[in-house]
Amino acid sequence: MDSTGNIVAIPDLKTKYQHSELLIKSEIRVHHIEYATEVDFREGLLLLNKGISHLPFKYGNKYVSIDSQGKVAFEKRCEWMGPFSEGLAQIMLVKKFLFIKTGSHYGYVKRDGTYHIRPQFDYAGPFSEGMAHVMENGKFGYIDRNGVFIIKPLFQNAWPFSEGLAAVRFKGNYGYIDKKGHFIIQPSFDHAWGFNNGLARIVLNNKYGYIDKDGNFVIKPIFNNAFDFSENLACVQYNEKIGFINRQGDFAIKPQFSNGGSFSNGLAPVEMNKKWGYINQDGDFNIPCKYQFAYPFNNHIGIVWEDDYPKYINQYGVALRPV
Repeated sequence: MDSTGNIVAIPDLKTKYQHSELLIKSEIRVHHIEYATEVDFREGLLLLNKGISHLPFKYGNKYVSIDSQGKVAFEKRCEWMGPFSEGLAQIMLVKKFLFIKTGSHYGYVKRDGTYHIRPQFDYAGPFSEGMAHVMENGKFGYIDRNGVFIIKPLFQNAWPFSEGLAAVRFKGNYGYIDKKGHFIIQPSFDHAWGFNNGLARIVLNNKYGYIDKDGNFVIKPIFNNAFDFSENLACVQYNEKIGFINRQGDFAIKPQFSNGGSFSNGLAPVEMNKKWGYINQDGDFNIPCKYQFAYPFNNHIGIVWEDDYPKYINQYGVALRPV
């Protein structure tokens, strides 16, 4: 059941949560799993990866797309699929010779699983603001929904457009381009990410900070690590401890944790004394540190590890039974 009282389907917990942003990756033993999935419905659909068995080995992947009621929308045999974004999902097919992978191509599928842009790129990112970054011949550019290059592949790396700008790497440094491919902020950073409510996270001289759309520092680069702002707070690492800053760069929750993640649904996962729990935006524990591992909430559902197994919980720490 979600926050509005509607019943939603969540997959069986023979599962592994996909990579989610946590500042320091903890080591945890997790038993053999059948599915690999996110607890994250994107545009009303959830993708589950169920491996194709060719006894005694797993051979390839098959992705199953389900809606919020648990009904199968489509099944697709492929190496990898990304979540839906603006009605399209990334898909990767591999080329094989005698069961050995020799290459791969990326394209996009529609909500019914049929191809919208056939796999042809060396890499393909999610669509955002009507464009997607793709790699061709080792360089990144941007295509429209028809697969036509709007910005030629000139860049060493690229991120999706957000708030009209995209972070790209050019001649070794990161800057920001507009939708015509013109640099609005010249390449001058070690690394850079997309804009989020007027601020973008960057790295300069191995320190993290935040800039505005004029390229000026709003929060100086003083952090060892940092995330994007989420619910007006950003998780940062300062003097080897994790805390949370506001948009002025002041600590709203002082650095005191050994690990942490971003706020979502009013809670953030943190680690103290090798156990994980969840705090609210006042820095108080809503769910005490008792888990081996914990991920940020998604659609009011969290995944935690207890006794070497994952399970779903709600925002009160109550275990949820999967359907």
